Amino acid sequence: MDGRSALAYFYCDGNDSRKQDLRYILGSFIRQLLPKWSALSENGTNVAQSLHETYKDRGINPNFLRDLEDGVQKMISIFSRVYLVIDGIDEIAERQHILSFINSLQRSVNVHLLVVSRPLWDIETELRSTLRLNIEANLFVKDIETYIQWRLNDDQQFKRIKPSLKTTIQDRLSAQCMGMLSSFQFPS
Repeated sequence: MDGRSALAYFYCDGNDSRKQDLRYILGSFIRQLLPKWSALSENGTNVAQSLHETYKDRGINPNFLRDLEDGVQKMISIFSRVYLVIDGIDEIAERQHILSFINSLQRSVNVHLLVVSRPLWDIETELRSTLRLNIEANLFVKDIETYIQWRLNDDQQFKRIKPSLKTTIQDRLSAQCMGMLSSFQFPS
């Protein structure tokens, strides 16, 4: 990446309500982009500081989400390229706002998005104009099994475990992995 490019990543966690909240996601992007943005910004106005000053005593405000979105857009505009990764968008229960925001980002020529999700109807419908890559579970199950085998056989932490127990561990982890992947219902 060149000096005018930036990368920000967010993992949406279905077990953590904060990591399903668009305000938290946008705040994370601002925090990740801020150091590089500050170095490139000519006017020196700190987006995060401005948001903090505006909203520090107001609590939850209907304008806050819009201003966060505007702040991210403002920061993105200074870069030649911005790569944003949002992993696990299907973990967000109320996805409409994040999907709308993603669609607005797609209009920016300097933004490159990678959105990772199970193939859910509302997500596919909302992002239908995007390029998609469907990944079949059987393509990476062998990689996971190889990793498990390597850890059990080569990692010093597991050297003292009996071979029969290692086999049991590997079999159970592989079975759980297959169960997890089959629940994602990857398209064939």
